[in-house]
Amino acid sequence: MGFHFFAMVSRMKYITRWALMRNTRTENVSEHSHDVAVIAHALALLTNKRFGGKVDAGRCVLLALYQ
Repeated sequence: MGFHFFAMVSRMKYITRWALMRNTRTENVSEHSHDVAVIAHALALLTNKRFGGKVDAGRCVLLALYQ
């Protein structure tokens, strides 16, 4: 895989997201990826616990991180 991938991932914090709506605070790509992963994990756990689902929470987080 090489170190280029990890260098690119570490630079995500310097890339500001383009917002479709006005925000009071700008968000970078790294923050957005983290937020999406946390929400995906919470929704997967909620689906399993409250609705009897069989969602793999780890896979949901992985897919959310790479979205």
